[in-house]
Amino acid sequence: MANIGHYQAFSMEILSEIPLQLPQFTTASMNDASQERVWITYGSVRGSFKLEHTIGRIEYGRSDDHSEIMMHIPWIADISIGRGNCVVVEPAAGFEEPIVAQFIVGLVLIFILKRKRLVTVHGSAVSTGAEAIVLMGDRGSGKSTTAAVLVTHGSHMMCDDIVPIGPDGAGKSKPIVFPGIPRPKLRDRTYRELFGDSLEMRFLFDGIDKYQVPIETHIGSFPLHLACILREDIDRGDVNYRQLRGSEKIAQVMHHVSVLPGIESRQEIFAHALRIFQDIRVYEIRRPIGVSTVSQVVSLIEILSKDA
Repeated sequence: MANIGHYQAFSMEILSEIPLQLPQFTTASMNDASQERVWITYGSVRGSFKLEHTIGRIEYGRSDDHSEIMMHIPWIADISIGRGNCVVVEPAAGFEEPIVAQFIVGLVLIFILKRKRLVTVHGSAVSTGAEAIVLMGDRGSGKSTTAAVLVTHGSHMMCDDIVPIGPDGAGKSKPIVFPGIPRPKLRDRTYRELFGDSLEMRFLFDGIDKYQVPIETHIGSFPLHLACILREDIDRGDVNYRQLRGSEKIAQVMHHVSVLPGIESRQEIFAHALRIFQDIRVYEIRRPIGVSTVSQVVSLIEILSKDA
């Protein structure tokens, strides 16, 4: 019998025959009421599927009875997501297991997450111990670095890259940020500045240009307190901010919301995002290009968090 790894991410308990770069499961996370179980195994992917949608070269679609989602990743694997969150992976000839694992973490778990009708944004999230702060922005805007520095100031890492947010089922006034993958990806220089050199660095390299930092964290869901959209501005010489309101706020947030055509509609996600962010303070923070301003950005976020 194959060894089964026991992991956790996105408020899901994950049992996988394929080794994954995810936090190990702990009983402390079982207190999360939204906990679901996911099974990931090797096997044969069969059935009648219409692969009508694409993400780059990846094709995906639903089975005829809509009970399963199937995706075809060229030269890597065919993967089905069935009832009860049972994931079956049929790898291509000559496959490399670590590459299959990357697609599971970066894509398959997101498809499962979308079944929960949550809004997912591209960004990072930290908790102050009682509430959550979400950071959004385009690639290179400094989301992961800012989150990592907030952690060194006493916050706890919740998510990096994908942040799931949903309305609270307990009837409270604030929406909830669910825990994701609490490992920020930092460039070499930033990693060394924050954490110094270590023998473990070579094991953390993602094979492209960043290091995945295994920051110790508290697994759990927290009410959304504040959201910040980070931007670089070629015309600015200092760090500046403004509060976003009304339709501009929702439009700016939607720019960073992920939508999977065929699984969810943009209109549906817009309605969810409107409901989630309508009473949440959202700030746009602009910083100059080519200047290290992370300490000023972090100080500003901490001030805004206290005032919100």
